[in-house]
Amino acid sequence: MQMARISTALYAVLFTGAVLAAAGPDAPLQDARPPRAQVPPPYSATQFPDWSGVWSKVPSPEVPFDSDTKGLGTRAPSPISYQPEYAARYEALQEKVRQGIPISIPATECLPLGMPYMIYTLYPMQVMMTPGMVTMITEYGGFYRNIYVDRPVPEDLSPSYAGFSQGHWEGDTLVVKTIGLRDDNVIDANGLPHSDQLTLTERYREISPGRLEVSITMDDPKAFAKPYTRVTQWKFEPDWVINEYVCLENNRNPVDAHGNTGVVLTN
Repeated sequence: MQMARISTALYAVLFTGAVLAAAGPDAPLQDARPPRAQVPPPYSATQFPDWSGVWSKVPSPEVPFDSDTKGLGTRAPSPISYQPEYAARYEALQEKVRQGIPISIPATECLPLGMPYMIYTLYPMQVMMTPGMVTMITEYGGFYRNIYVDRPVPEDLSPSYAGFSQGHWEGDTLVVKTIGLRDDNVIDANGLPHSDQLTLTERYREISPGRLEVSITMDDPKAFAKPYTRVTQWKFEPDWVINEYVCLENNRNPVDAHGNTGVVLTN
């Protein structure tokens, strides 16, 4: 058995040397791997779509809240119809913005973006699809979430930034229900608040090769007067990779003792 392994290894070395010699000493090395597909594999009637890879976020002119200002806020009315208590919370944040005071949200203190914020930040998203699970990783802080396909909700669910996401397929559309979200986080960079009763119904479908439509309906009877739906798109980026981003090493939005967020523009 040992001689067989040695012979096999020697054959591989000799064969590789012969190929290189035939190609010539100055010939460039060839990558034997097949070229990477420019779009994810197409959907077929016998399998689900495979959206594995890195996706960029496509800004939507219809939804001005898609742009990520990392907690600096925008002077815009809330797109959500809030109950009075939560409307007052958002108005208080907007009053700070009108005074030129950057608002403070968990992300400005380098805490996880959570859901659904990680969907709307402009940082790219890596998707990994494995049997029974879809994993999404945002470049912002390396925060991730798992979508469990056809797995029951745990009985002892504890609130978290990502919550618990249960998914199933309806044809070529991935439908996800997310619950168990912390009430001290926000929906996006504008500081839109929500309660611990927030439920997300997400729908992902490929509307054209390499283009995903992401629709999220948010229902929060404690904070919202009615459900709110936001639709965005992602674009497949075959040559992109997720870079390392450590917020604590490059936090340009420190929060002072009064809860106000600063802006550091120099290195």
